[in-house]
Amino acid sequence: MPRAFERISSIQKILKARSYLEIGVYRGDTFNKLDFPKKVAVDPHFQFDIREYKKENIEFNQIKSDDFFLGLSSEIKFDIIFLDGLHTYDQTYKDFCNSIQHSHDKTIIIIDDTIPIDRFSTLRDWGESARLRAKE
Repeated sequence: MPRAFERISSIQKILKARSYLEIGVYRGDTFNKLDFPKKVAVDPHFQFDIREYKKENIEFNQIKSDDFFLGLSSEIKFDIIFLDGLHTYDQTYKDFCNSIQHSHDKTIIIIDDTIPIDRFSTLRDWGESARLRAKE
């Protein structure tokens, strides 16, 4: 199965997409491999040195996605949006709804990790999910 960055690159080429937003960047495995004229990363705790990847067309926002969207002008739209954040129903749904406000009629929104990997992933409380998983 192709990795996320390969799938997104393929979609980018087909659409000739120029702008990209990724919610939940973590170590940057997907984000840092993609080449868009404009890239925006959002994660409250990047797990890599963002200074190594900072360029004029790349924006890193070390902030929760809810706060990011609150401060984002409604004029800003993205061609591709990748939601790979908290992996909870509630947060993914909020990120999706917020993303719609920053999309146009040809925007592609990709949602990662939509199938629970175990019974703990079905819980709405992420902290409780992590706590119970650690006990097993």
